[in-house]
Amino acid sequence: MEINTKINELFDSRNNLILKLKTLHQKKIDIRTEIGNITSKLAVDKAELEPLYTQVNSLRNQRFTLITNIKKIRTQIRSLNTTFQEFGNSSKQTHSFERNFRLKENSKVLSKKLTAIEWKLQTQRLTREEEKQLIEYIKVLELKLRHWKKVDSTKKELHGLFTEIKQMSSKVDQLDYSHRSIKVSFVNKKETFDEQLKGREQLFLDLDNYSETVLDLEKALEKSDYEINLLKNERKRLFKSMKDFTKSGILAKKKITLEKEKIKAKKKLELGESLSFNELKLAFDEDDEYLK
Repeated sequence: MEINTKINELFDSRNNLILKLKTLHQKKIDIRTEIGNITSKLAVDKAELEPLYTQVNSLRNQRFTLITNIKKIRTQIRSLNTTFQEFGNSSKQTHSFERNFRLKENSKVLSKKLTAIEWKLQTQRLTREEEKQLIEYIKVLELKLRHWKKVDSTKKELHGLFTEIKQMSSKVDQLDYSHRSIKVSFVNKKETFDEQLKGREQLFLDLDNYSETVLDLEKALEKSDYEINLLKNERKRLFKSMKDFTKSGILAKKKITLEKEKIKAKKKLELGESLSFNELKLAFDEDDEYLK
């Protein structure tokens, strides 16, 4: 029967829909489980990344501070070198003898000379001219001594600054090495973290898509159930109609048969022949129970 075929087809389609729904629900469960696992891993990775990020920033700030200090010290060195140049220029104004003699001078030598001359002034008898010359010479030595002390001070300051730059440069190298080592670990972990985060986002998208597909399938299932119920009701109506048609046909046949039997019974009664109890009922038109 065509209606039964349609109902069977709809039931097959319904079973397929249910199977697809079960499959999608299982996929959604699996995705939620995977999202939970990735979220746990992300929490662990984040806890490991935070101190590395802090270290990277700390090293970067330390390096910036050292570079800034190195620049300041280099500025000081340039200033001190300028002082040296000014001293050299002032020295060039002296005649060649004094310049050659100056090559053998230093603060220590000049101090000894100054002490010796002052001692000579205090202990020896000198003419007025000799005393005048020694006093002038003392003034020259004191001027030279001030220059040399300034040179010595500048040298010491330069030496200290160069030493400080060397130490700072060494620290910068150490910081760069540490920064590179930590950055490699940081970059690797960050890439893994980003990949996992991207994967989780894709899983959320997949979950949304599956949810939409589930809604579509559920709507299709509802439609299928509705159509099946319509066909079932139609089949019941057809069965009832066929049953009523069959029953009316049987009653019609019964009536024809009873009419024939009633005619026979009435003839027997007219002829005075003996009748059975059922024939007697038919002869007097009592046939209601036969038509039930």
